[in-house]
Amino acid sequence: LGDLKTILRVRWSNDEAPKAFTKVQIAEILRIAQSRNHDSLYTAIIWTFLGSGIRINELCHLKIGDIDPETQTIKVIPKGAENTKKARKINQLALMMVTDFIEKKYSQAREVMSDTDYQQLYIFSCTGGNKPITSRAIQQFMKSIIREARSIKDEDKDRLGPHSFRHSFAIHGLEAGIDIYTLSKLLGHES
Repeated sequence: LGDLKTILRVRWSNDEAPKAFTKVQIAEILRIAQSRNHDSLYTAIIWTFLGSGIRINELCHLKIGDIDPETQTIKVIPKGAENTKKARKINQLALMMVTDFIEKKYSQAREVMSDTDYQQLYIFSCTGGNKPITSRAIQQFMKSIIREARSIKDEDKDRLGPHSFRHSFAIHGLEAGIDIYTLSKLLGHES
């Protein structure tokens, strides 16, 4: 039995643990993003990550028509299923931030475009909605914010990035009492 215990023991290192932002770090990251402005683009991106737990590629390809305020959902193209869209929940605050961003950025487009064309605009775009923002652009911007953040230890700065918002969503959800099964569905896991 003693030999079996050593064979079955799981070795776990904190270095392998998913890195998430603390609430203090999130507040500082949002403050830095807001100070840089960029038409609120990156603030809206951060809120979308925080309020939905979606992956960076899912966020990049969000279109205006993918937002449903009535059901408080967003439709994303999930990892490994490029031909389908799946509804994911987004919290009320993040939904409000995204819809406010859309209203500010695309109010003029809404007046001149057909509704069908308007619904097909990418929410997060540097080309007026015609092409999605690249994941690389988000990663670079986030790295610059993380480097500036004083609440993040220097040794953690290279290990944190946009995907850390997904880990933050999960960890803070668990801390808030969401059961692991519900959390896995919120994150879009099949199993």
